[in-house]
Amino acid sequence: MQQLIIKWILLLKEEEKSTSEIIREVNSSAVTDLTMPLLGLALDNQEYDIAHEVLDNVKSDDKEMDDFVKTQRINIEYLKHKKNFVFNPVDSMELRTIALASHPSAGYARSLFRAITNERLYAEIPENQSAEGRSSERRVISKYKVFPNPVNDVINIESSIAQKLNYLLVDIHGKTVKTGMLNAARKWNLSVEVIPSGIYSLILSDNRGDRTVKKIIVTQNNASSKL
Repeated sequence: MQQLIIKWILLLKEEEKSTSEIIREVNSSAVTDLTMPLLGLALDNQEYDIAHEVLDNVKSDDKEMDDFVKTQRINIEYLKHKKNFVFNPVDSMELRTIALASHPSAGYARSLFRAITNERLYAEIPENQSAEGRSSERRVISKYKVFPNPVNDVINIESSIAQKLNYLLVDIHGKTVKTGMLNAARKWNLSVEVIPSGIYSLILSDNRGDRTVKKIIVTQNNASSKL
């Protein structure tokens, strides 16, 4: 496959096509398994918009591949903007969640997270667990109950399985108003008594890489409540 790709690219180069034209032509072909070499070619030549196009062509129901694509999209924007890169709260939680998963792609996510934030993350991978076992575990998707909603004091969170849980509460402007980790359990209480009335996104993520977003309406009786 690699020799076919190299031969194809050399033939296209002889036609004096640009790197972006070459990637687009190969990416639109019927040949499979081209994502990695084409993505690498695009990034090496700083063709960041083309790199996104390569990822657009990835069709997969596999959780690890989905996480790979999400990580690479953040990586592309980081490389593209570098000094002016803004790591928004949703992407930060997304990358953190992937980094704490147990599949191989999580390692790259941890490296990228550290490059952006200078924070080192450690994945909790059960000992003596086979690759098959980890794959089966990732198929256990947590289901959450979040109530009451609207809320003015405490959000109750219930999970279908016992686990640790990361949470992020973001307002409509993308500002993080509350974040943290909840200890391993199936039920938690999250206080919002000092959070102003408004509409928020509650982002819940576990160490399997699953993420859930719930819309929360906070209605405070005291209009003067503040953070």
